[in-house]
Amino acid sequence: MNQEIYRRIKSKKGQIAILIDPDKFDFSNKKDFIKKLNFANVDYLFVGGSTVEKSDLQNVVHFLKENSELPIVIFPGDVYQYDENADAILYLSLLSGRNPDYLIGQHVRTAKNISESNLEIIPTAYLLIDGGNHSAVAYVSQTSPIPQNQISL
Repeated sequence: MNQEIYRRIKSKKGQIAILIDPDKFDFSNKKDFIKKLNFANVDYLFVGGSTVEKSDLQNVVHFLKENSELPIVIFPGDVYQYDENADAILYLSLLSGRNPDYLIGQHVRTAKNISESNLEIIPTAYLLIDGGNHSAVAYVSQTSPIPQNQISL
């Protein structure tokens, strides 16, 4: 199994990943967007969101692959959010929730397709921490975020 991106992430501190939500990506400013990525010395492009359509995700991944040499890592919000043209996928387990579907259920449904893909699979624990607003993640996963002042949790 390829672990190039995972090793790169672990290799040093102070790296930057930009999360691009395909639902909000503005293709009309795409040239400026690429210039800003290069100026900011971004290390990784994460692509995903809680309510993203697969075709929107694929359109953004395709654009980024054609216009950037940065590693593209899928940050999936659901089982259908992957694209084999990306470089890697964060295989998320929502540990802070009580919904078994986002802890392991989606893994069971996608394991065969993901393992047969060329994507580098990066196991990732995901904690939803209260940021003061009701997030799309909380809504979609039907979980409550951990309060910021509950360090013991």
